[in-house]
Amino acid sequence: MRTGCCNHRPSARDSCKHWKLYTLLKIDEINNLGAVRIRLRSLIAVMNEREDTQLLPLPDKMQDRLVFEKSMKNDYTVLSPQMSPIHFELFEEAFKLQGYNFKVLPDVNRQAIDLGLKYVNNDACYPSILVVGQVMQALLSGEYDTHKTAVIMSQTGGGCRATNYIAFIRKALKDAGIDHVPVISLNAGGLEKTQVSIWILSL
Repeated sequence: MRTGCCNHRPSARDSCKHWKLYTLLKIDEINNLGAVRIRLRSLIAVMNEREDTQLLPLPDKMQDRLVFEKSMKNDYTVLSPQMSPIHFELFEEAFKLQGYNFKVLPDVNRQAIDLGLKYVNNDACYPSILVVGQVMQALLSGEYDTHKTAVIMSQTGGGCRATNYIAFIRKALKDAGIDHVPVISLNAGGLEKTQVSIWILSL
């Protein structure tokens, strides 16, 4: 179980935007009732303290993030994490044929892993650590102008990484002070108001 605000799960960040506490109960940990009681007491204590002190939330700057528009494709480099060495080479060429300066990042190395561990909660799955690590390594390397670079990541609407990678990447960018880098959600389901999958795939 986890109690708090915005630090553990991307899904919790949506609740925190509206200043709601959340409690995450992990089924594989509840055999220890002592730990469960401690977490519940902590939740109640935080709720009571917030009510007593009339604590107000700070504005969420991520609400004003830069959105990638069609007109930006001529000026921006779009980075994609490497998740399938054979298939993603074809993916890269397909985007280039549509006029994008599209680059699939190289294979994961030790530095990427270390950066992933730095910017991703250690309760997350290892693949998400690798993906975020690749992105942060590229953006912090100085090779790319962060004011002319975007990141693209698939999003299906399913559980775990199929949806949460977008939030992981955005949180890492915010923590590193480069949240002006737009993150593109590549999906066909309209999961985000700012998703651009339909016009990317139709060009």
